Order: sequence, then C-alpha cells, then structure tokens
Amino acid sequence: MQIDKNEKLMTSAETCEYLNLSDSTLFRLRRDGTFPKPLQLGARTIRWKRKDIDDYLASITPEQPTPSEYKVKSKRSLN
Repeated sequence: MQIDKNEKLMTSAETCEYLNLSDSTLFRLRRDGTFPKPLQLGARTIRWKRKDIDDYLASITPEQPTPSEYKVKSKRSLN
C-alpha cells in the first residue's frame, strides 16, 4: 500500500466531524457499502484518504441521500 506523504489521512472522529455525522451513521454507511473503504494501517487503526471522501461527496447524485440525510430503517414498527 503506497500512501503519499502529502496526502491527508483522517481518523473516524475527523471524518465524522468533516461530514457532520455521528459515529453510528458512519458505521452504517460503511456497513452498507455506500462509503469509501478506509485504509487498514494496523490491527486496530484505520484512516480515510481525504481525497476519497471528497470524491464520494462529489459523486452523490440528487436522488441519493447525502450522508447527513442518511436514515436508518427501524426493525420495529411503531404502532
């Protein structure tokens, strides 16, 4: 894995702050496969490339929800 020394790598907390998301929303986006895959730098260390996140944001079409509009479908019905 080659990483450019000038390339900005972001932690989960930095990514959430950059996108104005909660940790759980970021987890759901990752789980659903709609968000860029992070780089695995160690056994418990992941980082996202800022460019990958910016490319993801640019690729969102008007029909797709933005990350901050991402809603979870409840498994329970509220009757």
